[in-house]
Amino acid sequence: MAEVVLQAQRRNVFGKQVKRLRRQGTIPANVSVKHEPSLAIQVDAREFEGFLKAHGATTLITLEIAETDGADGARIARAARKAALLGEVQRAAVGGQIQHIEFQQVNLNEPVHAHAPIVVTGEAPAARTLGGVLLRPLDSVEVMALPRDLPEAITLDISGLTELNSSLFVRDLAVPDNVTLLTDPDEPVVTVQAPRIVEEEAPATETVETPAETTPQASSEQTGGEG
Repeated sequence: MAEVVLQAQRRNVFGKQVKRLRRQGTIPANVSVKHEPSLAIQVDAREFEGFLKAHGATTLITLEIAETDGADGARIARAARKAALLGEVQRAAVGGQIQHIEFQQVNLNEPVHAHAPIVVTGEAPAARTLGGVLLRPLDSVEVMALPRDLPEAITLDISGLTELNSSLFVRDLAVPDNVTLLTDPDEPVVTVQAPRIVEEEAPATETVETPAETTPQASSEQTGGEG
């Protein structure tokens, strides 16, 4: 796999002043380092958005972190290279703009835990021909591997789902020998559920009201006899 390099700079702007960075198209970030204080950096917003479109959380990143002049933040030629994985990406509640990024520095010789996304391929005949509903209860699995061996994604072919109420499980995922699956193997990944049948109610019978019979009232006048 080709090396994925992300350019960054040391950050000397903190607190409320980071708003100015964001207005300039720069995202504040931190690199978490084991047993050491985190490192404050900044990355170009456009470059990072491009990275997100092409890669995921299990992509091994080489951060090229250039030193900056404390006076005006000008870039200096030398740069430190650090192997890292993407951690948390914080976005604004309104608009979704990236507010902050967390990277995790890794040791290339030590296994790490990560969540690898599951990519579904093929088409389930039970959904296509039997009208089943395809459900995805799981879209990623936890794995452990050396940083260079982490899969960017794990594919799952669902063309074998030919019956309703059938499933594929974590144990059905094919992963390389140098990758260990940590998610429960009996957890379902994809399920084809039988379509829900809604019984139609019988149309209500219209009731025709029959007008009540009226009993003739006796005349209040009596016929008098001859006098």
